Amino acid sequence: MSRDPMLKVMKAYGNDNPTREEYINFIYAGTPPVDEAGDLDPELEAELPRQFQRVEKVTHEEEAAAEKNVKAMVDECIAQLERD
Repeated sequence: MSRDPMLKVMKAYGNDNPTREEYINFIYAGTPPVDEAGDLDPELEAELPRQFQRVEKVTHEEEAAAEKNVKAMVDECIAQLERD
């Protein structure tokens, strides 16, 4: 059961499984403070219940670059240990 009072109100009015957009429109009375791309400010996004927060999307290229950086750091640590 949710601790969010606004979600409880929505459920009381018959919306047992609201979408992200329905929830945001409900809590901001139909006029959410979104930017041109339709996104909330990061601080407001963080205040939403977890099930309505947007998940950050990472591209394949970003993931590959991060893996490469981690591998380089691990290799450097191994090399340092072998020198000592």
